[in-house]
Amino acid sequence: MRRALKRAADLLLPLAALAGALALLVPSHALVERSDLVLAALVLSTALAIAPAQLIALREHRAALAALVFVPFVALAPLAWLVSRLFE
Repeated sequence: MRRALKRAADLLLPLAALAGALALLVPSHALVERSDLVLAALVLSTALAIAPAQLIALREHRAALAALVFVPFVALAPLAWLVSRLFE
């Protein structure tokens, strides 16, 4: 099971690129209406591919983990605000 999940994780980028191309070529209104479920499935499949040992190893790098979690919010919030000003 673990090998299958690892193989699936290795295929996520090509699958996402293929899905993006198909979405542009053949848009699906049914998927658009349930994009929350599509996103949840992608997050779940990615999370299942992470070995528990890797998650436990994060305890040793709390500062780096905190930076990876909070810095994007601090940086992207003002950027999002600036972009939103273009549409006013």
